[in-house]
Amino acid sequence: MPRPAIYDTDLLLDTAARIVAAAGVSGLSVKAVVRASGAPSGSVYHRFPTGAALSGALWVRTLERFHAGLLPLLAADDPIEACVDAARYVLTWSRDHPDEAHVLLAGPAGYAPDRWTPDQTTRNTELGTAFRAAITTVARRLEPAEHATDKVVIAVIDLPYSIVRRYLGTNTEIPCHIEELIATSARAIVTPP
Repeated sequence: MPRPAIYDTDLLLDTAARIVAAAGVSGLSVKAVVRASGAPSGSVYHRFPTGAALSGALWVRTLERFHAGLLPLLAADDPIEACVDAARYVLTWSRDHPDEAHVLLAGPAGYAPDRWTPDQTTRNTELGTAFRAAITTVARRLEPAEHATDKVVIAVIDLPYSIVRRYLGTNTEIPCHIEELIATSARAIVTPP
């Protein structure tokens, strides 16, 4: 019977997220994860044979975790409240998962997506498609429909991410009162005049 792994994939990816939060995407490498985790290099290279495989795994796992809470909110019956709750979620998730929020703020381009494994590329495409479909569905349900997609994107993505970037960029925790400000702002953006 094989021994259970001491350094499992999630622990290694958690370490990778901490590295990105502390040093940016440019600080992420398999060697950096080996050093920071204390895992044997063979254990890390077995899971992530290249830096691109590590980066792709980190990006995809982070996006999956983020979408797991966001997409159900966007599917709510009331499109205005769906946008408000989704905007608020971006803040609370980022406060609760600051290392992973740094991963998302860097955007996929910094993680060498052209060198990801085929499975990582496919999964990233699926996640992007699901997110765009959720945004489009909410936008179609807003009245009037003119510029609805732009309104949803500004309310759910642009506005909360600008706040997250401001606080995480200075390693400052996002204050709780900002959630209500974001909710009020998101509601104002998507509510018909």
